[in-house]
Amino acid sequence: MNTLTLADILPAEWGEPSFEPFEPCASYSAPLDCITYLRKDESARADRVDHFLTILWHPYNDDEVIGIKIKGIRLLLENLQSVVKAVIGKDMPDEKFVPLVGALELALRMQLGSELSEKWQENRSERIAALTKSYEIARGFADGVTFDGVELSAQGGAR
Repeated sequence: MNTLTLADILPAEWGEPSFEPFEPCASYSAPLDCITYLRKDESARADRVDHFLTILWHPYNDDEVIGIKIKGIRLLLENLQSVVKAVIGKDMPDEKFVPLVGALELALRMQLGSELSEKWQENRSERIAALTKSYEIARGFADGVTFDGVELSAQGGAR
């Protein structure tokens, strides 16, 4: 059996395909208003935790997280900026390296507040425990990861 490569399939006028090696990165999508951090260049199985967090699992290994997605990043950063302004009396400066864990912490606190205020919800304590566990997984995965806050602001993210 012959193995086809991408060069065999693409038209010759496109030239020889070149691929940069994959590097883990956190990237912001303005149209989707989310930050996605991927550690591996693979397909993933998505587990939507809540309005903010989606954990991306390895498709065949249920114990391996390969990425996370944080939605509503504008809302999260606007809330963070208002907290900073209330505490220190100044606007939070745009930062080149914003810790992803900070966004996760704020998302969890906002979601837990929502869960606690919805008294009608059954199994509230189990839901809060599950949320906390999912966010702990994401925090451990994203520890030390940053995203470009200046780029986010330039693309219409924060502010």
